[in-house]
Amino acid sequence: MRRTARRIATGVLATATTVAVAVTAGGVTPAFAGWSGGIGTIGGRWYADGAGSFWWDDYGEHLTINDNKADGAGVAVRIYGSSLKTYTFSGGAGKSGSFNLSYAEGTALDFYVCISDNGTIQEDTCNYWPGQA
Repeated sequence: MRRTARRIATGVLATATTVAVAVTAGGVTPAFAGWSGGIGTIGGRWYADGAGSFWWDDYGEHLTINDNKADGAGVAVRIYGSSLKTYTFSGGAGKSGSFNLSYAEGTALDFYVCISDNGTIQEDTCNYWPGQA
């Protein structure tokens, strides 16, 4: 008799817990998580692999462009979102430039990091990274 009562009590408690969790979770909207990350350039005819790179921080939409090699060239990042935007940094080897951008949360973004020599994008050095705001 005690076993039966214990089983019934356990079943009732489990059901009540399940209902309480379901009711609580039903009113919660999950937070959106964007994508942070980055990548370096590809070695080209006259440029070393990784001569430039970038880092995207989806929290606050911050873009950091890094010039990693003393090759006389800058680094450009093209971002394809709702439109094409290009950001260039040519501050010298070992230095970085930061940009505070604004995109709607959840916007899919395509990043291309390339060497920029005297304002000309060196297409053979471009590398792709998919991101999100």
